[in-house]
Amino acid sequence: PSGTYAPKQLTLRRWDSFPNNTINTCEGQCGTSGWRLMGNFVDSGIDHGGHVDSYFIIPVTIDAQPHGLVTFSYTLSCDGWCYLEFRDGTAFIYSSWNEQVGIFSNNTIFAGPFNFPSGTHNLTFNFGKFFGRRSNDRALIFNIIIEGVAEGGAGECVPCPLGTVSEEGSSNCIPCEPGTYSHGNGVRCIACDQDNYQEKPQQGSCKPCGANTYTPPGSAECGINDCTLTVGKDHYDFSGLAKSDSMYGPVQEPRWPSSYAYINPCIRQNTTSRCLDSDGQPFNTFACLYTMISNTSYDLGHVMGFYPLTGSDKGVILSFTEGTPGCGVDGQPDVPRSLNVTLICDTSAGIGTPERDGSIFSGTVYPDVCTHKLKWRSIYGCPLCTESDYMSVREACIDNRQTIRYVWIKNPPACHGGVGLPSPVTFNCTTAAVFCDVGTYLNPLDQCDLCEPGTYSLGNGESISTDYPTSDLAPFTANCDGSSCSNWYSKNGMLVSGTNGNSWIELTLNFKSHDNSIEFEYAYHAQGSPFFFYIDSTQYDLSAMIIPKTPKTGFNTFSQKLPLGSHKFTWKYSHGSLNFTRQRDNFVQIRNIKAHGTGVIPFTCKPCPPATVSDINRGGCHECPTNMYALNNNVSSTCDTCPVSPPSYRLIGQSTCVPSPPCTPEDFYEVFPKVENNRCGNPNREPVTTFFVSRFKPQICSGVPPVGRSIDDCIPCPKGTHWGQDDHQCIPCLPEFYYDGRECIHVDPGHAAVRASYFLTSSDVFSPEVDSHFSFHRVSWFLTGGHAHSGLHLTETDSALHLSVATVDSLFPPTIQFKVTLFECNFPHKRSTSDDTPNIESGFEVYIDGIIQDFPYIMTPQTEYVVGYTIPGGKGPHIISWVYYQSMTDVAVPRYVQLSDVEVFSTIDGVTLSQIECPAGSFYSVSATRCALCPSGTYSNASSDSCRKCPDGYVSEEGSSSCTRCGAGTISINNVCKSTCIFVDSSIEPLAYVYDLVPLKGSIYSYRSTINSIQYYYEINLCNKFFSEDCISDSCTELAYIFGEQSSVNEGWNVSTLGSQLEFQPFPYNPLETTDTHTFDLVYTQGKNIPFGCTSVKTTIRFICSPLEGRGSPVAIEMTDSCNTQFQWPSVYACHKCKNSELVTENGACISGKRIVTFSYSTPCNGFPPSPIQEDCENINVGKNTAIIAVSVVGVIIVLGLSLGLFFFQQKKNLEARYKLLKTEANMNVDSDEDDEHVLSTKATKTENDKETQLEVEEDEDDDDGEIPVNQ
Repeated sequence: PSGTYAPKQLTLRRWDSFPNNTINTCEGQCGTSGWRLMGNFVDSGIDHGGHVDSYFIIPVTIDAQPHGLVTFSYTLSCDGWCYLEFRDGTAFIYSSWNEQVGIFSNNTIFAGPFNFPSGTHNLTFNFGKFFGRRSNDRALIFNIIIEGVAEGGAGECVPCPLGTVSEEGSSNCIPCEPGTYSHGNGVRCIACDQDNYQEKPQQGSCKPCGANTYTPPGSAECGINDCTLTVGKDHYDFSGLAKSDSMYGPVQEPRWPSSYAYINPCIRQNTTSRCLDSDGQPFNTFACLYTMISNTSYDLGHVMGFYPLTGSDKGVILSFTEGTPGCGVDGQPDVPRSLNVTLICDTSAGIGTPERDGSIFSGTVYPDVCTHKLKWRSIYGCPLCTESDYMSVREACIDNRQTIRYVWIKNPPACHGGVGLPSPVTFNCTTAAVFCDVGTYLNPLDQCDLCEPGTYSLGNGESISTDYPTSDLAPFTANCDGSSCSNWYSKNGMLVSGTNGNSWIELTLNFKSHDNSIEFEYAYHAQGSPFFFYIDSTQYDLSAMIIPKTPKTGFNTFSQKLPLGSHKFTWKYSHGSLNFTRQRDNFVQIRNIKAHGTGVIPFTCKPCPPATVSDINRGGCHECPTNMYALNNNVSSTCDTCPVSPPSYRLIGQSTCVPSPPCTPEDFYEVFPKVENNRCGNPNREPVTTFFVSRFKPQICSGVPPVGRSIDDCIPCPKGTHWGQDDHQCIPCLPEFYYDGRECIHVDPGHAAVRASYFLTSSDVFSPEVDSHFSFHRVSWFLTGGHAHSGLHLTETDSALHLSVATVDSLFPPTIQFKVTLFECNFPHKRSTSDDTPNIESGFEVYIDGIIQDFPYIMTPQTEYVVGYTIPGGKGPHIISWVYYQSMTDVAVPRYVQLSDVEVFSTIDGVTLSQIECPAGSFYSVSATRCALCPSGTYSNASSDSCRKCPDGYVSEEGSSSCTRCGAGTISINNVCKSTCIFVDSSIEPLAYVYDLVPLKGSIYSYRSTINSIQYYYEINLCNKFFSEDCISDSCTELAYIFGEQSSVNEGWNVSTLGSQLEFQPFPYNPLETTDTHTFDLVYTQGKNIPFGCTSVKTTIRFICSPLEGRGSPVAIEMTDSCNTQFQWPSVYACHKCKNSELVTENGACISGKRIVTFSYSTPCNGFPPSPIQEDCENINVGKNTAIIAVSVVGVIIVLGLSLGLFFFQQKKNLEARYKLLKTEANMNVDSDEDDEHVLSTKATKTENDKETQLEVEEDEDDDDGEIPVNQ
């Protein structure tokens, strides 16, 4: 079938002669002249001395796509060191010597399969030894299978490998072209999805392109958006950084001083002679790394992407990925190198040049061992200039002439290129239309004046109120639908969505200016709840993440330019169900809606609210930062620091500075500077003098911190580390070691030391250096002496803390555990209280990679919570986020949360504190320094350092603790239970019926039916597994014997596996049946994609012996139970193979000394009787022999009578004996002979003892063989 191919094979199993043109010889101290033909095997000869090479060469021609395969089985039988080597001519392929194969010495070893491309090859098998004593050491080769030869026969259809496809009846598989891929089971290659690519042919998957880029489907390389990026209203163009004749660099790598990076953004080329691949050709890449010591080069990334830069700096991270593989750890050698360039906006730097970035790598989102970092200050890190970066200034109307000129809002502007300043416009004052720009108003002389400090104006626009005291939200219209839906309402000056069903608000405005826009702020407090904004019919998704793998917190700004005319704005929120019962309810908020260009001319400027000052362009107001206030009763555009005499402070939400309360010792925590100088174990240890820092930021109390103290005693290293004399710092144990508190101890056999990372550990002292694993968003958390603190806030705030960790591929899933406590502030100032609208409560949330976790949103104050989670997604970078949401009016006293003792298990970096037993089905991999799953075909017990091969007739999946016996009628080949389609029923020996279904093998039979409007469709291949072409998803792509599909009205087809394991089950033989209907079932079980709702699956095909049916076909007799499907198959091949003992001879009449002898079989069977024959005979004279015939008849009658008498007499005796036995067993009170009863009891006891003895012997024999219990 399609998706498979039938390669021609050359199979060498019988060694009576070598294949044509084979070269067989021996060199060195040879005992024989080469390899010897031994019938069932070929051996390397005996009596060889030291340094011998006994080899034979088989020339073959491979003609197969994508390649041919060679497998062979052998045994090494040596007293000393010897080996068997397999080469293609002189090219080495495989070698094993008797010490390496260990427990497999003198056992059969299966080698391969080995790939061979099309062409001529010389398969060379060479035996050698390392010591001089002559002996009978030798190698024995049993089977050699060469698949894909130019001449030969095809043994079976096999699935095409990944990255290839085939049509029906193919002898080769066709590799997929770049830009496409294949799972290896289809007739055509699949184009890569949008924003994915594949540059290589014959691949089983595609790879993602860079972040925030567009690549069309079916691409062999990634697009880069012409090297541009749009983030909100900012547009970046990096094409000016591209060089056509050189690269930027060299830039020294901070971790390896002898390594230098070169980079050329936007153009995938390499113009430096330093960066060459192993063939001496330049890398086709954006960036490369040259290492001087080894004179080697690495590709740092030929896929380019972009990430917006978070924090105070404006800019972008240029991401280059898919570089040279080989930098991975923990058994992952194929991790590609990558480069991140932090491009920082700096208009004074010009183009600038990349520089080394020595910031700490450990625990960042990008794995530190594979990702290199540079920073680059450049004008191209700034967005393109737009109309929002400048403002107009209207001059006075003089002599009926007036001029409008344009100036940058910021000078110099934080942008480049893009839109330049428009030329001044002069016009007639008496005929010009009257309008004012943002930050201006229309004075009595019909002139636009700039607003005074402390005031603001939207010019010819308007600010739409979101503060309504009643449910009437006019000019908005509010609606909702769905069961018990709730509508939008106003709360704390903001519009808040409903919390049931779908709710939306609409607003229609008319825009009259040449510069129109809509702008608003929104907060998305939801998970899985769509939130869309519509401008007329254009939709914008406001629920999408802004920063990958992090929750959307705080208020975000949306702004969009608009054409002239009327526009309808719709905010639509669909309330999604909660993931957890303890989760905060989902909702969204809107505030500060501004419509620019509606033609509403201001005649005065509005005053800024308390504790705020006007923006630079007077287009709005903003609150002063913490510990600062607005000068001159808010009539200002600048903020000043709170007075220090008397001491005062101001938090966000307070209208002015207030007096500071006196400090207490609890308001400070102790800090240990340069703590490494006084760690235990440091031979050059120096005393440390501590100092104290305010526990709250900003410091709200008045007073000086306590005096620090001098620490003479050594300070222990952090948890799980010890002092490294050569490293001059505290270090973790090496791989394969764990720290018990005193020293590093090597793990026991079959155990692993799994790394864990610890943060905010209360048992360690606090150093002032900021832990680079943490990042802050919105109003920052801060670290306080072994804790993280969400901060003090008097207004509505989302305070988020993010922890970046990188986990490893491990059998032990990564987990995180931490402690968190909610505290109420002993605060002298109260907040405002709630009104009668629905209350929005403060609370705490935990996220992993942006997905909310199960944690009580409403915490009990002063209660420590200790929680843990499994980190989904396994290996890779992860972000854990803690978010404290402080509502504006739920409680009068502000609160904060404190986080401590964070432990992340199974990380790349970190420490090892104990050893963990490798579970059954795994082993300790020394090369990977971790527990690894046993490969398929092997098994292990717990605490194993290796896996054992399954015995013949057994198979196992990856990670198995035991092997599974193949079903009756099947054998194991390369860890797959396969059937020859010839089944033997030995339960009726000596008859031993043989059923030959080979004529039915290889064909796929289909069956279709409809029951109660449900369509059923089945595909069956009795003895050969196959891929279903109807299965297109990865979840159901598997080899199986039977696939089933169901489809009801208006629904698509659902494909399921109905059996991937085969077992032959014959019917019990009944000798009393007059007609031999003895037949069998083929039972199919197991499968990865069994029908929905089934815990197991079983499909039974009952074969009915029917000589007149020919091949026949399956007919379903049970389809409604998808877990237990049954078929019936009448066929001549369901009859057993005919036996000679069943042959019946019939003689014809003797005519003229000749008669015809015909043959037939006494029971229905599969086969043809011999052809009729003619033989000589003697004619019989009836008259002469009448007396003889009469005497004979009388004799026969007498014999029959005696026989029947004896038969019935014996039957009577048998019935009497059976009756007596049943009577004894059923009722012990029935009168019977006590001796007989004792005999029966003794006999039964002996039978049971014999069974137990036999079982113990079998178990002892199993133990001697060293085999484990296996699944029957």
